Amino acid sequence: MRLIVGLFLRLAVAAMLCLAVVTAWVVVDTRTMLRTEIESSANRVARQFALRTWLASAPGVSYDLLDQARQSAWLISVIGPGVCVEFTQGGRPMRRICSGWDGAGKTAPAWVSGLFRS
Repeated sequence: MRLIVGLFLRLAVAAMLCLAVVTAWVVVDTRTMLRTEIESSANRVARQFALRTWLASAPGVSYDLLDQARQSAWLISVIGPGVCVEFTQGGRPMRRICSGWDGAGKTAPAWVSGLFRS
């Protein structure tokens, strides 16, 4: 009977270690993918602003790049789902646009957010 209990405990410890390693791997991989998506969205927004600024420099054309009514559509089209972009000037937030919270699902529970922050 002692042999069976010993084998069961060793098997349980091995399974727990495998579960811990796989969980850590999934968390790190997910965090890497999220960072990549955030950086891609930031690069797309910067590219669009550069293009809009260049187009706005044409003679007779003038508009505010942060005008909410005219600019929200093209901004949301280049921001990835679940990503927010905040525009600041002089360290003061001017505008925040989020894209696709509904498409990305519910907000993560607090314990998941804490795990990603640590």
